[in-house]
Amino acid sequence: ALAAQRAEAEGVHTTLVSSKRNNNRPEFVPQVSLEEIVRAWDQLEQDEQGYERKMLDKFLAFQMADHAVSKFNAKSATVRAWLDEKVALFAAAETGSSVPEVEANLEVHTAFENRYALHATVLDDLRALSTKAGAVE
Repeated sequence: ALAAQRAEAEGVHTTLVSSKRNNNRPEFVPQVSLEEIVRAWDQLEQDEQGYERKMLDKFLAFQMADHAVSKFNAKSATVRAWLDEKVALFAAAETGSSVPEVEANLEVHTAFENRYALHATVLDDLRALSTKAGAVE
């Protein structure tokens, strides 16, 4: 197979040399040297590597943003469910008609405030995640 390709290439070369000689044509001299082609090829490979690095960085940034969005959605769903439950509880609750009922409602409200303070850190995390996810261009 290799010998056949070599024979074919030599045949084409002989045909071109004969044609050039028969037609009084000058020998072909390329406008660009081999060194210039090699330099241009090396530059092209460097540019391609730079482009691939840039695209990989963008891909990783989008993955991080996607992760931040999914964390945001999970945390916000938890907080939303808790808030909806508490809103329904406080909307339905009466102030009470006796001291023990009022004290019980007050304890529920105090427990809510304590739990809300815990969720305040989650809300801060949610704000940070939304800022982080929004920072990706």
